Amino acid sequence: MNKITKCRFCSFALLALSAVTLAGCGGGEPAANESAAIAPAAAQQPVASEPTAVPELRTTDAGAVLVSQDEMLRMIDAGTAPMVLDVRTAEEFAEGHVPGAINISHDELAERLAEIDAAREDGLIVYCRSGRRAGIAEELLLSQGFNGVQHLDGDMAAWLEAQRPVEKQQ
Repeated sequence: MNKITKCRFCSFALLALSAVTLAGCGGGEPAANESAAIAPAAAQQPVASEPTAVPELRTTDAGAVLVSQDEMLRMIDAGTAPMVLDVRTAEEFAEGHVPGAINISHDELAERLAEIDAAREDGLIVYCRSGRRAGIAEELLLSQGFNGVQHLDGDMAAWLEAQRPVEKQQ
């Protein structure tokens, strides 16, 4: 082949290759035998679906995330509960508390933060009898840089009402 023939051959080959590429990219209607090959691929394409709504986290006025009684019990049973802080008085705590809880009264908490410093990054769950003192404690904890501050929904009153397990001090 001479140089001119080679160039014409290359040009023809490039033109043919371009035509095949364009046809494969939707440049025209597929031939009858091509539609069967294309249909299964189209059927396998992912279909966009409606995004699943993520439930909003419920929080206290102080900004702590509420933890349900059932979730708290599951974490205790599984041994995965973070530090649990009972901010009631020592007398109330001795009468019965959530299993594994530690007690620092809400009015002593500011002076005793070092005792729970391990929970600063890992988080903790706070409760009292009805929620008022826990809210005070949560505000303090959050203002002091504690992360993952949570609040036991319903506090000790709901825990007792549901007849959940209780530890007592002797």
